[in-house]
Amino acid sequence: MDKRSAMEMVNQHWGSKLLDGGNTRFANINSSKPVWWINISPSKFKSDLHLLLAKEGDGGLIWLRIEGNSFPDVRKVFRVRPDKDCIDLEISSRHPKYMTDVKSGGTEYDFAKHIEHEWESP
Repeated sequence: MDKRSAMEMVNQHWGSKLLDGGNTRFANINSSKPVWWINISPSKFKSDLHLLLAKEGDGGLIWLRIEGNSFPDVRKVFRVRPDKDCIDLEISSRHPKYMTDVKSGGTEYDFAKHIEHEWESP
């Protein structure tokens, strides 16, 4: 699955063009460890932000919806990658820390509360 097809899936489900390239980030599971790895500019957290996480296999998808300004200071919740000045997330795709940011230096934030919808593989 790629970002474009994932956004189309969500927009069809929603019935309008809610997601676009500016408010959406997409990740497949990393090939070297079981996480979705995403770098996001801190400014993106000021508006509604959508994370699309492709599941292992063929077509499952998790849609996370983070309301704008959910974090008073996003830099205190997540690890900042200094060389790029971006939030550096590694969201675990496996239990026991499923949907938790496991990036070293983070606060182990649980993204499960932001799940808007989840699709299983066809």
